Amino acid sequence: MLAMVRRNVLQILCLLVILALAVYRLFFGVELTDESYYLSASFRYLQGNIPFFDAWDAHVGSSLFSLPALALFYQATGGTEGIFLFFRLSFFCFMLLMGLVMYLATKSVLGRSTAFLAASVLIVVAPFSLYNWSYNNLSLVLLCAGLFLLAFSLYAPTAKSERIAQVFAGILLAFMVFVYFTQALTCLFVAVLFTVMASIKKKSIPKGLQASLFAALGGLGIAIVLTIPLLLVTQGKLLSYLPNVTSNPAVAAGGSSLFHALYGVVVDTLRFIYQYWLPLALGAVGILAVQLFKKRYPHLVILAPFFLILILFWLPNPKTTMTIIEFTAFIGLFWFLWIPFINKHSVEVKTLFWLLGLGGLISFLCVSLSSAGGAFQGKYMFFCLMLAVLMPVLEDIIRLPQAPIKQALTCVPVILLSGSLLLLWYQAFYRDAPISQLTTRVEQGIFAGVYTTPERAAAVMSLEEELSRLQRGNQSVLFLGHAHPAYTMIEMRAATPTVWIVDFSHPMFSDWFPLYYSQGESFKPDLIIFIEDETYQSFLANQDLELSGIIIHDYSFTEEVIVSESSFHIRLFTRNAAS
Repeated sequence: MLAMVRRNVLQILCLLVILALAVYRLFFGVELTDESYYLSASFRYLQGNIPFFDAWDAHVGSSLFSLPALALFYQATGGTEGIFLFFRLSFFCFMLLMGLVMYLATKSVLGRSTAFLAASVLIVVAPFSLYNWSYNNLSLVLLCAGLFLLAFSLYAPTAKSERIAQVFAGILLAFMVFVYFTQALTCLFVAVLFTVMASIKKKSIPKGLQASLFAALGGLGIAIVLTIPLLLVTQGKLLSYLPNVTSNPAVAAGGSSLFHALYGVVVDTLRFIYQYWLPLALGAVGILAVQLFKKRYPHLVILAPFFLILILFWLPNPKTTMTIIEFTAFIGLFWFLWIPFINKHSVEVKTLFWLLGLGGLISFLCVSLSSAGGAFQGKYMFFCLMLAVLMPVLEDIIRLPQAPIKQALTCVPVILLSGSLLLLWYQAFYRDAPISQLTTRVEQGIFAGVYTTPERAAAVMSLEEELSRLQRGNQSVLFLGHAHPAYTMIEMRAATPTVWIVDFSHPMFSDWFPLYYSQGESFKPDLIIFIEDETYQSFLANQDLELSGIIIHDYSFTEEVIVSESSFHIRLFTRNAAS
């Protein structure tokens, strides 16, 4: 063991630094929109909501996926103090597990130390700069890990390890579908692709089908395990409740016209390529140079594409702020340029290259066509292609005969990728302020332990204190406005189809919320709390909406509080006794 550490000390040090920087960043930034929504969407089930019955949030599966970790924290602490930071740290532990899967699948190809280091790229990815239990993050890493296991199964050393890898790959891909349902099409495509690759590898179609069958059994097994508790909590009415979630406007927003959705994907992709055509062209020249000259000058040119891409991509551009999505999509595009040269590599790397690349491309289309964000939303799936590009580069370095140089060079592409992802974290992670301004530690409440600006720290602690004062035992509540964390700050059941923003100026609320409340009196909240003045003004200006009419007729204004330490303006409405 000590000999192995001494031999690979550089890779181990790089890995430890990358992981330490990742953990350190989690303690900074109080995010009040998307990330708080992920937390509240999961926490509502601990407060008594039933999925699909009275909780219609889009992507229910991702909220249920993170629920065990949340329930463990709640049971252990008996409250919500510091739950926000725990949510982040627990996701980091999950990502470590997915990194371990990548390591196990690549160690025989890349060597133990290089495989450990390469796994750091998977561990630190954060689409949309939000490192947490979101459906985007989960669908991406579950797909990557599942594809790595499928690839490994085709060159596993024993029949037993092959079957185990296939079963666990099926489990991970089933979880992917659970958290992001439209990824079922990706799963179907991967099944066909894997069957073809397994049939070619084994030179037998029946044996190829048998390999896919083991993966299917793993997926079917986890589907049964997930369905049984859902049937129990919905009292056997799961199928009749499913349309509730699909009625969510956020689900239906993903392109009502397939033609227009496809057109948008093509246009957005071409626009992205046009925006970065120069570094893409020079990166292509670098890849060609590697193939032509690496036997003569391997130390100088083998990393040329990575250096060219990153140096040119990071040139100061006042018109563009690069995001993690842009970065991963940009590197992923070089997958296409490696296709002519991939046959020079080992069968293991070729397997990884094609599974990750084609699986990522289909997943990109599925997300783009099912999301209101179109290709912009889907581009983060190019991270799969980015990992596919990394594999042949690392194998080329490992093939170098000079051991001292080889050890240093294997670190370079991984550091460039993981380091760039971390740099983007530190620039754009969360949304309160640049990290240099996050100087105040939140001392109490759900955000305890997290550093933010002095103003935001005072604001969130004051808001939580006021909300705890307004708490009414076992009653239910609806928050209006940008109030995502509020559902976690108060021990009351959420009486709302979604804990996302309720915007009175948006037509989606004109019939969707009334549909929810028309199901019975138990669905209506006992308290309605406006958090922001802007939302209240929007409510007054849109009294023709049915949701506004419900509030006007069934609720009475009770109390108004202006939180002095912040801009929060709380207005409390209590349900009338007769309604």
